[in-house]
Amino acid sequence: MLFKLIRGRDVSKWKTDFADEYFIIPHNPSTGYPIKDGEMSTTYKNAYQYFLKFKDNLKKRTIKPFLSKKNINNYPFYVLDNIGKRSFSKYKVAWKYISGKISGKGEFSVAVIEPVKDEKIIQEIAIPNEKLIMIPFDEKNEAHFVASILNSSFSQLIVMSYTIETAISTHVMEHIKIPHFNVKDKTHIDLSELSKKAHQLAKQNKQEELKQVEDQIDKTVAELYGISDVELDEIKKTLRMLREGESEETEEDDEEQQTLPTGNEIAVKIEPLNIIEGKEYNLTIDFLNNSKNQIIINSFKVSLDGKEILMVDKSKKINDH
Repeated sequence: MLFKLIRGRDVSKWKTDFADEYFIIPHNPSTGYPIKDGEMSTTYKNAYQYFLKFKDNLKKRTIKPFLSKKNINNYPFYVLDNIGKRSFSKYKVAWKYISGKISGKGEFSVAVIEPVKDEKIIQEIAIPNEKLIMIPFDEKNEAHFVASILNSSFSQLIVMSYTIETAISTHVMEHIKIPHFNVKDKTHIDLSELSKKAHQLAKQNKQEELKQVEDQIDKTVAELYGISDVELDEIKKTLRMLREGESEETEEDDEEQQTLPTGNEIAVKIEPLNIIEGKEYNLTIDFLNNSKNQIIINSFKVSLDGKEILMVDKSKKINDH
């Protein structure tokens, strides 16, 4: 009846950490239903006596089983909400319902919750609290296969494109079509093994090696969904822009599109030139294009080499800086 608790803060990408916290869950793991009152009071006497201390408060809870007056007598007073057979699954792919800081971007990542060894519990099953969304699995390989797909750049871009970080619920699975796991499919097995390796590296905090494995996962997921290398590069680029804003790479590309001519081909006139220190001025800057090519100037930089030059020369050519 005592189970290991795992909270939202305990789950991150490829990683689970367990605090020294536990659940008393008076439900049958085989069915998910609450243990009947008669069995609780005889087989689990200590737990039953503990719950009796809070009986009045427990019956006042506004949980789903108690919302109907007709149903309230059909459930024991110690019944828990949102507990079912799926809660006791051996493996779970889990993610946070609320992820990270409030930024308007639904950062999404998952981890596989596996059986946990703890001398305080008999059943090696971890139970998520209400801050986690989970998909139950009976088989380890299938759970890791799904984790690889959900942690890929492909899936993360889909989730970030339509969610905010305060509501990443089960609807994710409506937008990401994951094929049924096939133990005879090499791509499926490769993704499962890559997820296991990623979890191990995340636990060891080997970030460089983990990045290499994640790149392998992206390529394998791309192969699974028929995504080309060019399309995968665009997915990663867009994902990076969503997380960080316009990338430096994009800005550099824009700069490379046009280089301003130098020498006699273009000149710049600046007025006024008599500048008093500590006073604000509106500068008028005229560009004179003597070249045969059209020049488009989106931005420019004025470098004041020295006051004497500017005060004497009313026409200053563009230099290398």
